[in-house]
Amino acid sequence: MNIRDGNIFEAMRLVLPEHRALMAQIQRERTRRKRPALTEERLEEMQYTLSEAIREG
Repeated sequence: MNIRDGNIFEAMRLVLPEHRALMAQIQRERTRRKRPALTEERLEEMQYTLSEAIREG
């Protein structure tokens, strides 16, 4: 990765401890999973499936 890829810190030869912590924080934020946005139809389908599973045991 280099500066053109948007990671200015990894392109430096000397990395200070506070920069290393910031790099780790940025990496965690990039890899954080986002909750999926479910449509109303998908929510109803999941509710139906769950109720059927409960009903049938």
